Amino acid sequence: MNTTRKRLFIILVTILGSMFIAVLLIFTFIPTHSGVIIEVQSKNDMQDHPSIWVVESSPHDILNKSESELTEMYEHQGTVFDLPSYIPDAIIKDLSPGQEVEIYFNGLVEASAPAGGEAYWITTKNNQGEKE
Repeated sequence: MNTTRKRLFIILVTILGSMFIAVLLIFTFIPTHSGVIIEVQSKNDMQDHPSIWVVESSPHDILNKSESELTEMYEHQGTVFDLPSYIPDAIIKDLSPGQEVEIYFNGLVEASAPAGGEAYWITTKNNQGEKE
């Protein structure tokens, strides 16, 4: 019985270690894009997944500007990333214009204005996205 437990423990540790290394490698080698959110589109009847419009800018250039001002300023710039359905709604609801984000995506970007891409995951760098 004691040898069976040791073998089970070794197998379990090996599987967990392999999974940890796989996740580490995935998030190390997946292409990323950093920028500032200027618009968050929620999931609705016309759109089956949420998306965010991200530009390379400073949060200070974005804050306290209306949606129409931002659209005019960055009309053909940045990238609109479609967010996958497995990202929890709580994370998507916390996203707002002005937040700095890092997006893990598949590396493919559509040649359009603004560009388009599919995100795997998103992380926020700070919480400066609150409008007054």
